[in-house]
Amino acid sequence: LTIAAANATYLTTAAANATYLTQASAAARFQAINGTLRFADGTTQNTAAVTTLPPNLISNSFMNLVDANNVPTGWSTYVYTTSGTAATITIQAVSSYTQCFEGPYVDAKPAGAAATCGAATAANPYWFGVYNCGPRIWRGGLSASSSYPGWGSLTGRILRVTGRREANSHPTVQMARQYRALSDVMLVRGWIKIITGSGVRFNSEYGTDFTLTKNQTDAAPDGWYQMNEVLQAHSQITNFNYIHAHFWTGFGASSNGVGDFEFYLALPYVGMVGGLAHTWVPSIMDVVRDSQSGASSFAG
Repeated sequence: LTIAAANATYLTTAAANATYLTQASAAARFQAINGTLRFADGTTQNTAAVTTLPPNLISNSFMNLVDANNVPTGWSTYVYTTSGTAATITIQAVSSYTQCFEGPYVDAKPAGAAATCGAATAANPYWFGVYNCGPRIWRGGLSASSSYPGWGSLTGRILRVTGRREANSHPTVQMARQYRALSDVMLVRGWIKIITGSGVRFNSEYGTDFTLTKNQTDAAPDGWYQMNEVLQAHSQITNFNYIHAHFWTGFGASSNGVGDFEFYLALPYVGMVGGLAHTWVPSIMDVVRDSQSGASSFAG
């Protein structure tokens, strides 16, 4: 790693404060050091494109832990209604073969394999080819306990979300998430596929929410859109497990968002971004104590 230009390119304190006060985009809040990584084969990569992921603030993202109704441990739903008919929402952890998030790792097409991704189920997966689980996790993903386990795979699931949004009622997916964290600039990753409705939103409580439309996911490979979004939440709060913040919500197809929705979420990740962001995360022991005391929805 060379850092010769780092001092010249990094924001000065004065400029950083000015940038922060203008509440510009999250990308303008921090800069990568202008250096170079050199790999063993001699190739190089600018460090601006290399990101080390901080710990995931979402627990049971792999969804290997479920209850008797296949709801991921620590996950729940919440409907906020101001007037009128209440919205509905249901979540369930399902096989990663569903909607062809991944396929079987076998050398020949299984009997009864789905003809399309949309028809893929646990019993009838979509076959991507010889020893190929597909473009998300091509060799070994979440299917260790299936009839066709991937190479080096583990047992996990993806989340199916169904419901109906009403005019003054907001259905939300409450992730199993860390209790204490100072939110400011966040990195959101994972995959989303929208089946019914107009869109899906990750709500940061107040500020820059992240909304995906069905048109966007339909244009992604097999309908699975890979998220890699940096969000700035202007409303800084320390209760990351707050019921009115850091959740997913679906929208119906009508112009005001009312209507039925169905979407799938796989391997969700939320991490705090450092640099000039006003972020903080607790120690591992804090996380453990909060989970043991029941203050956190972290699954364990």
